[in-house]
Amino acid sequence: MAGLVLIVEDDELSARLLIDLLEIDGWQWLLDTDGRNALDLLRQHRPTLAVMDMRLDRTLAHDLIRRIKADPQVADIPILVVTACVMPKEVAAIRAAGADEYMAKPISITAFRQAIRRLADRSAAPIGTGGQEDE
Repeated sequence: MAGLVLIVEDDELSARLLIDLLEIDGWQWLLDTDGRNALDLLRQHRPTLAVMDMRLDRTLAHDLIRRIKADPQVADIPILVVTACVMPKEVAAIRAAGADEYMAKPISITAFRQAIRRLADRSAAPIGTGGQEDE
């Protein structure tokens, strides 16, 4: 099941890796390189899910995630955060902001592809089925 993924990543090489991995499984993608357009892109295109870096040049992902999750038009879109910051305090901030999952950089190709499928399945679940919660 492939669809559309919004990538929010300011590093060109990291973005290219994410794009290549998504394309392997037939995903289409949109890229926002600084997070300033992410909310508008989510509203306009309604992607299956979003993948974002934790630290962007102009904003922190957890601030952006809070805005997304507070917006009823897009709050249901799953978010995977990819980050080099895996200290417990950072992970707690990612979770508290509303991210559905996080993944440490450098990412595992297999784990990334599995997370994308898992979040896509959650996104496709009929309303009221209540997907599985992460521990």
